[in-house]
Order: sequence, then structure tokens, then C-alpha cells
Amino acid sequence: MRKFIAIIVALVLTACSGNGTVGDSEMTLELLPGLTINKDMSLDSTPILNWSGKIETSDLQVIDLVDGSGAEVKISDTLLVNYLGLGGGTGQIFDSSFARGEPADFPLSAVISGWQTGLTGMKSGGRRILIIPAAQAYGNNPPPGSGILPGETLVFVVDLLDIL
Repeated sequence: MRKFIAIIVALVLTACSGNGTVGDSEMTLELLPGLTINKDMSLDSTPILNWSGKIETSDLQVIDLVDGSGAEVKISDTLLVNYLGLGGGTGQIFDSSFARGEPADFPLSAVISGWQTGLTGMKSGGRRILIIPAAQAYGNNPPPGSGILPGETLVFVVDLLDIL
């Protein structure tokens, strides 16, 4: 499945490449129907997700936007990341280390299973999209006050800055 998604992303990038002067479609990449991201894929830029419809999935989807060149993540690692989290049902950003201006660090083994599975094997210096079904996130019991709906699919953009 990862290879299929990577091929689709590569085809979309190739089809959408241009000089960026025609319009918004030249500046964004469609990840899924109703979900786009700005084309500036550098880890120096804050990702901009645009949502226009409910996103649901029953399977974890992993899309590499920037391939890292550093060490590969293992489940036992502690990571330093920048991330943005969007609710697939509402389109609302519920958390963003980019907005706080400070990366987050945590042991990978201490986060939701969608992150554990979706980030294992990623190389530092990379940017990855995780589309996580509720069953691999918070299910029907999201953290109170988080802005996440019960049973909601979550979309994350994760920049892996370092493995600590």
C-alpha cells in the first residue's frame, strides 16, 4: 500500500509541476479528494492543509512528501518533531507544534499506535503525512478538550527533525 501511495504522490507531483503562476492549483498538492497541502515541502516551511470534506479511512495511510537522509526510526527511539494535526471530520487543526514555534520530543512508544506504526522506518530530515483511522488514534474516547471528535480520522503532517 505504501508503494502505491508513493507512486500516486509522485505522479501527482509530476502532473502538477509548473511555474506556480497560474493559480492556487499550481501551489498545492492534492493528497486525497478534499485534502491538499502547499507544495513548499521544505522543513523550514509550515505546512498548510486545506480541507473541503469529511476524511475517513479504515487503514493507516502513510505519504512521504520529503524523504529523509538520516537514521531510521525504531519504536524504542525518542523523536524530535514538528507536527500539525487536523481532524478529518471537522477540518479543524487541533494541535500544532509549528504554531507554538517549538518542536516536540517524545518516546515513540508513548504515543498513539498510528504514530508508532506510521513513523517507524522514517528517516530523520523527512516530512510525512499520516492519515490515521480512529481505531489507531483515540477511537471513541478522544482526550477531553482536544477538539477531536469521537471516532474521528486524524491527519498529521510530521517533520522528523532528529532522533534523540
